[in-house]
Amino acid sequence: MTTENTPSDVIRFLQEKGLSEIPSATLSFVDAFHQTVGLSDTGGADTISCSCGDLTSIEVAISKLRNKIDRSDILLDFDSLTSPYLLNGHEIVRFLRLSIAKFAAEGNSVLMCIDEGCGKPEDIGAMMSISNGVIKMKVEEGSRTINVVKHPLVKPTIVQVPIDGLTPVPPSLSLESLNEKLDWIVRRLSFMETILTESQRYPEVVSFLRSLRLGTALYGEPLKTLDRLVSVSHVVESTAKQDEVSRIILNALALKGGQNISQLTREVEHQRGKGSRITVRKRVKKLVESKVLVKEGDHYRLTQ
Repeated sequence: MTTENTPSDVIRFLQEKGLSEIPSATLSFVDAFHQTVGLSDTGGADTISCSCGDLTSIEVAISKLRNKIDRSDILLDFDSLTSPYLLNGHEIVRFLRLSIAKFAAEGNSVLMCIDEGCGKPEDIGAMMSISNGVIKMKVEEGSRTINVVKHPLVKPTIVQVPIDGLTPVPPSLSLESLNEKLDWIVRRLSFMETILTESQRYPEVVSFLRSLRLGTALYGEPLKTLDRLVSVSHVVESTAKQDEVSRIILNALALKGGQNISQLTREVEHQRGKGSRITVRKRVKKLVESKVLVKEGDHYRLTQ
């Protein structure tokens, strides 16, 4: 069940983790994302839509999908229970105790994730009491702490797992990853803002989230500019001594993004005191042929 991601996002995530081919009839979706944020449904035959703000619609969607699959031992995985909780408050506890507990009692399994800090301690405690297993996870520098609070087969314990991938990576890859994470944070803040605006429960939090989202977004363009500069640095170094015009063109595209011939000519004129449109066009053509630049309409940009 998707509440904070689209089904296509989930499939892409699974593929990135190594599941390149998903066998048919093994993965179906209850899509509670699109209707919640007011988007049109895009799901296929294996997707049933509902809204995070309507627990009855979620219950009906789960029931429809279960009847369609027509077997037990189904694993129902909520990508997050945070949005349904924010929109329905304490009612989510009743939903879990009656609807989801019944689904599990019929021979199925349920896995849910929730941001512990999103709700009242008594509500979080009630949800934990309904579950027969609770695992808390906390990511710290260099490791992930897994706290098994309760489990039918395992005694309460705390395990620290080192996080792989801490070896140095090229600056361009680091910046690209940072850009992707920043975009994800902005999308998540926007989604939470939409959820809280619709619920009308915490107007002061909505204002805070809006300011936080706008402030976070301000970092995006400088990071993307830095990413372009790093990615083109080796090309600039190789052309700096032998071709000053090409160096100016590459630096301008790295700093400002896509430019047309006229804009690039003005950049050359500004830095050299003179500039020829014909010369700039020749250099740009050569850079395109070398696959350093790509043409989009009448603009040119650095190759990704």
